[in-house]
Amino acid sequence: VFAPCVEVDVGASSVKARSEVEAVDRVSQGHITKASVDAIEAHNFAFDGVFGPQATQQEVFEKVGHPVLKGCLQGLNGTILAYGQTGTGKTYSLQHRGQGSDQAGLLPRLVASLYVHVAQ
Repeated sequence: VFAPCVEVDVGASSVKARSEVEAVDRVSQGHITKASVDAIEAHNFAFDGVFGPQATQQEVFEKVGHPVLKGCLQGLNGTILAYGQTGTGKTYSLQHRGQGSDQAGLLPRLVASLYVHVAQ
């Protein structure tokens, strides 16, 4: 029986997530139908966008990092969440220092932008 605990709908900009623990419990109790797993209450999470493999570090910073930083400097709380399979580049995109400014990840760019803002 295959019933995914996470379903991504890029067209609707949402992710539907079911409790994997509850799904495992139902299967281990002998409820091994797709309908029994589908019956687990799903929580929908909206997302603002997805970056493809051709996206540059600069593009990610301009569309995600800079607006969040501006909001934080105005007193808002800000969170940037990178979600995806192992090995897809989340750590690289967030933390990579790079050999040049064009390769720097989101966090080094945010720190640099914060220093520039404070210095002004």
